[in-house]
Amino acid sequence: MLTLTIVNAEGKVLEGATVAYTVNSVPCSCVSDVNGQISIDGLPTGNYTFVVSLSGYVDNTITLAVGSENVTGSVTLTAEVVTATKEAATAINSDAVASSIILNSAITTTSQVIDSVVTTVASDSHTGIANKIASLAAEIGTTKSLYVKIRNTVEIGVLSALLSKVASTISDKVK
Repeated sequence: MLTLTIVNAEGKVLEGATVAYTVNSVPCSCVSDVNGQISIDGLPTGNYTFVVSLSGYVDNTITLAVGSENVTGSVTLTAEVVTATKEAATAINSDAVASSIILNSAITTTSQVIDSVVTTVASDSHTGIANKIASLAAEIGTTKSLYVKIRNTVEIGVLSALLSKVASTISDKVK
């Protein structure tokens, strides 16, 4: 029987690693268990090449001689090193800058949104507030502008809180 334990560079066992090999020209594979182990019983005597792979790690290929004796061992996988290209870093930075600009614009207009909400509450009844919320929600569903979606979401939140306050006040007066 062949038993291998798959570990990372720190010695931590790795569950889910695939061990691929060939027996008499037939491709075979197995997956390491929660203890990082695979066991293969009944291998004919001979030399076998095992390719051990796991997402996030560099594949490791080993060759072992298997005979009538039990063979045990361990295979170490090292973590993949991801190197970002200059183009990828620039693209990520551009997306971050664009998102930051949109978010800053939304934050800057929050006071304008609150002023608009105060005006709406001052001039509309609770029905008017509910209609305004419905209108803002409909615009969120149809616009492609992230700025409008953020602005409308903030305004809906403020309006909903005010509508709740109006309902509470009306309820208190009815009692």
